[in-house]
Amino acid sequence: MADHARDELVPRVVERMLVVLGILEDAEAKLASGGKYSLGKLEGELRVHAQWLTDAIEQVTQRRATTASRSVHVTLLNRAEHLPGPWADVTACLRDIAHSSSWEAIKSADVPALLRRGKATLHGVLSPEEREAAAAIRAGMRLAFGSP
Repeated sequence: MADHARDELVPRVVERMLVVLGILEDAEAKLASGGKYSLGKLEGELRVHAQWLTDAIEQVTQRRATTASRSVHVTLLNRAEHLPGPWADVTACLRDIAHSSSWEAIKSADVPALLRRGKATLHGVLSPEEREAAAAIRAGMRLAFGSP
């Protein structure tokens, strides 16, 4: 069963993390170019991925995220917290993104910091090769669909 999780779930976790990274980078680029990014739209794009990732990473690592965000869904398993480091950082960030109590506290002025935090934590666990491949795919999609 552990081999199945490693072989099937881990690549899906990486794929979802790359999707989240793409959303964050696209939102940051839009803001940097003077455009506006709706907080509601950002939440809608990120939240479902972050919820899935929070659960999947907990399953794979058998560790739980540590964050001040109150979770609606809490497992009955008493898992240890992630040790300090990149995985603790990314799981805490994803959990914060996944829960409405965090979004209720975010103001428009906080969005750039949220984007930076998300990017930094994901960069801590994704390889440069994975990030480059995802960026190339997104760039190709923009060209194919005529998006800026």
